[in-house]
Amino acid sequence: MVKALNFSRRFRGPVSSCNGGYACGSLASFLKTAGPVSVRLHSPPPLETSLEVKLDSPSQKATLWHADSLVAEATSCENDPIQHTVPRSPSFSEAHEARSRFSSYKFHNYPHCFVCGPSRTPGDALNLFPGRVSGSAEASLVASSWVPDPSLSPSSSVLPEPVVWAALDCPGFFSIGASEDRAFLLGQMKARVVREVSVGQRCVVIGWFSGMSG
Repeated sequence: MVKALNFSRRFRGPVSSCNGGYACGSLASFLKTAGPVSVRLHSPPPLETSLEVKLDSPSQKATLWHADSLVAEATSCENDPIQHTVPRSPSFSEAHEARSRFSSYKFHNYPHCFVCGPSRTPGDALNLFPGRVSGSAEASLVASSWVPDPSLSPSSSVLPEPVVWAALDCPGFFSIGASEDRAFLLGQMKARVVREVSVGQRCVVIGWFSGMSG
C-alpha cells in the first residue's frame, strides 16, 4: 500500500527540512500499533514536496521515499518496550522558571525550528525553550513549560501525534549543552504516546542525557 505525505514549511527544523521529531511522528502514525515505534531518518525530510509512504505491513513497518531515495523507516517495537528511569518531573512553575536558563536565546543553529526556534512567533511554533532545572538530582535535566496553541489542532481539541513527537525531540539535545560549535540533528527516535495531549493543557516537557553514540 502506498500513501502520500507532504511536510509544510511550518514544521521545519533546519531551513530546508522538516523537524526530525515531527517527521518521525508523522511516519509512525501510519502504523496501527499500541506499542512503541522506532523511526530512523536516512536523509533530511524535504519540505513542500510530495513523498511516498510505503506500508510493508500496516502494523509492523513503513518507509518514506522521495523519488528513489529512502528518507525514513518506521518499525513497530511492540515487543521491545521503552526502558528508562525517568527523573522526577518538575512542576509547571519550575519548568516555566527553567525557560529563563535556555542556552540558545542569543545564538541558535536552527533559529526557525518548529520546536525550539527563538525566531518563531507564539502560535506559529511550539516555543519550547528547555533550560536546566534548579535543584534537580539529575544534573542534565532540562525542562520547559508548554501550553499547546489551538492552531496546532484546528479541527480537534486533541493534538495530532506528530506534534507530540516533535515536542519530545529537541529537549534531549539541550540536556547535553548547546554551543555555537555543536549542532546535532535527530537520527533515530523511539517513542510511544501513552495518553492524549489537549490544546490549552498545561504541560511540562523534559529531557535528560543518558548516553551518546555516533
